[in-house]
Amino acid sequence: MYDQESETVEFKQDYSESIRKEIIAFANTDGGVIYVGVRDDGEVVGVSSPDQMIQRIANVVRDSIKPDVTMFVHYDPVMVDGKIIVEVSVNRGTGRPYYWS
Repeated sequence: MYDQESETVEFKQDYSESIRKEIIAFANTDGGVIYVGVRDDGEVVGVSSPDQMIQRIANVVRDSIKPDVTMFVHYDPVMVDGKIIVEVSVNRGTGRPYYWS
């Protein structure tokens, strides 16, 4: 179980469009990490297909966030409590402000 969400940590049980908003917010500020497969209360539920999840998020980042932020976003499948989650690390971008188009 993870601690709690903060200004630099966000939990997502599954993919949702709000991931785009979180990535933009982190890239526009000091960066942060989104854990996909973790409920809001910190319970690890995992994702069924980490590769598909990474591809889906990467496509949204590439296709809908301007200017290009892909070089500041990194994806890693991580094993936690026998379940795989996706860690989306977002560094502070150099092309701020970022927005979705």
